[in-house]
Amino acid sequence: MELTELKKSRQQTDVITILPEVEEEKLTEWNNTYRCAVDNELLMDLDDWKEENGKVLEKFLTDYDFELSKIDNKLYGISSNVPSTFGIMYQKEILDEYGINPENIESNLFDNIDLLNKVKKETNEKPVKEMGFSVGKTGLWTVPPTNNLAWKKDEGFISLSKSKEYKDVLNQWLSLKQQDLINLDDDESVVPFVKLPEKSISRYDKFTYLSESSKDYIVVPDGSIPDMELYWGDNKTAIASWSENVENAKDFLLKLFTDKDIANLIQYGTEGQDYELDENNRITVTTSSLGLRISGYQYTNPKITYSSIYEEDDKVAYSNWFYSTYGDNFPKGFRFDADPVITEIATTNDILSAYFNTLTDSEWTNKIYELDIDDLDTFLKGLNEELDDAGMQKIVDEANRQYQKWLKEGK
Repeated sequence: MELTELKKSRQQTDVITILPEVEEEKLTEWNNTYRCAVDNELLMDLDDWKEENGKVLEKFLTDYDFELSKIDNKLYGISSNVPSTFGIMYQKEILDEYGINPENIESNLFDNIDLLNKVKKETNEKPVKEMGFSVGKTGLWTVPPTNNLAWKKDEGFISLSKSKEYKDVLNQWLSLKQQDLINLDDDESVVPFVKLPEKSISRYDKFTYLSESSKDYIVVPDGSIPDMELYWGDNKTAIASWSENVENAKDFLLKLFTDKDIANLIQYGTEGQDYELDENNRITVTTSSLGLRISGYQYTNPKITYSSIYEEDDKVAYSNWFYSTYGDNFPKGFRFDADPVITEIATTNDILSAYFNTLTDSEWTNKIYELDIDDLDTFLKGLNEELDDAGMQKIVDEANRQYQKWLKEGK
């Protein structure tokens, strides 16, 4: 039953988790579920609750978590995410065989061209496995549900594919192809020297990981390339505005985000049944439940749960580092209303898909995925002309109009 109907019938509802909008294959509408819940007066104002429990909460969450959870400068729900950066995996066996010291590997892949050429010469193999160009690697926030609207500090909303960042990253991948350093075949039997990590990275330093191919890899995080997400789905846990158990609901909400045992149970399930811990208390999830594997963190605080090998032990400290480094690159609190330009968004998304793989219908996306680009300037000119004909500039203008209005209203 919809929350509005629960409220209307006054059915008992206390603690609520608002999950993000699910994007349909054909985009016809888009509503931020958290924003809608606030607009329909379904959630209790939590500012006083946060003030009362501030000393406790600051040990388990960051100030940024609360800033991102505000609507019109008021707190109605909270969520917690562990931000991440990118990184690259290098096969340890090859490093050892050719006397390459992992400490000499630069964090950015494209600063290791001499290393890649050395490995290619020694092994007679292209060292880099095709990784797929990702807009996330531009270091700019791409605004859902669009694939090409981005936020750039000091400029506002822009067309991502017109940005210097987009061109520079795409040019770097093209340079690997031009130097014959990247293998674009989909042969899964090939174990490459260099590939992407299997999960997002929330660590500072290099570490060793046994991959699914049973080869040890040195994982090199690249803290200079943040995974720029603003709301991480905007899932929020809140208290129903019509709750008749307010004090108990407040107590439970506090425990959800500060009690490690509760958080681990909700995110991971039961030890021995759903996950295993190694001697360093690092977790390996074994459950077949997709709910736990994918969604468990949305209902609690993943900053205080067990860390995987890809995460720092102290995820609160890591999150504070990330936000202090990159937090000013976000328009905190602003949420884009896609409805006025939903038709244009759907059309431009068809032109430039978010998923770069051979299954997409987009000719432009396929060329990017396959690095099938002879002249980058000519390619981008053609791509951006088609995007603008489909309404990309209208989307950019609408986002900036909404943002300026939001600023003037002091929200």
